[in-house]
Amino acid sequence: MSNQTVVVIGGGVIGLSTAYQLARQGVGQVILLEKERVGDGASSRAGGIITGLLWTEAGVAARQIALRLYRELSAELG
Repeated sequence: MSNQTVVVIGGGVIGLSTAYQLARQGVGQVILLEKERVGDGASSRAGGIITGLLWTEAGVAARQIALRLYRELSAELG
């Protein structure tokens, strides 16, 4: 376990996923900062990242990876 402290800003799907994976990998102390309720809102930038690549080969591959990761996370967390 590392003695580092990592701060994740934003408790939307991206921030929560990032904080979860960092903690799971044992990077040290993970602090999540959210101005409202955790998990209660949309990540304002996430949609733009996906739609910019929507039908490119890279975009399709990214969505296939994301789907696999979502399924793995769902199975892990129940």
